[in-house]
Amino acid sequence: MNFLTQFVFILLTVDECPRVQKPKSLPSIANILKKISDDKALSLFSRIAISSENTCVPLKEMNLSTKQYYSRISGLINAGLIRRSHGKYYLTPIGNVVNEAHMMIGKALGYYWRIKIIESVQYSSDRISKEDLSKLINILIDNHEIKDILLRAMEGSDYMPLAGVKGSNDPSLSLRKVVKEMEN
Repeated sequence: MNFLTQFVFILLTVDECPRVQKPKSLPSIANILKKISDDKALSLFSRIAISSENTCVPLKEMNLSTKQYYSRISGLINAGLIRRSHGKYYLTPIGNVVNEAHMMIGKALGYYWRIKIIESVQYSSDRISKEDLSKLINILIDNHEIKDILLRAMEGSDYMPLAGVKGSNDPSLSLRKVVKEMEN
């Protein structure tokens, strides 16, 4: 049997395998977000994500009782975010994906006021062209992941600049004004 055939066989028989821990129900987005919405649970999840194999997560540093700690651990396990192996907790593959999303949200919050400027310019009464909005995003955001998200959202939106509206200015002048204010 080649590797692919073995892999397919394993996938088809995983329900019969006693060693595979199966969740009671498939995790949902709402369930995952609920389990990490508590500050202490999110902190615990983050500590597990960054901890090395030889590091445990101390209860005293987190100001959690033993019951609170294991309650949150149980919730993270039931959500499919972590698993226990050899007395240590590790992120599952879905836990790694959720952790990456968490890290991306943290990065975006670092750009919060710059993103608010983009939003303000985008939805002002003197809307600028997509090209100029794209230039503004490139000027204000230096993180390529966040920049790509904003540019994709702009391209995929129904954003239409207001052309010929009474009182609207030349869009490039609006952009220059914003950039000039940013430089001061």
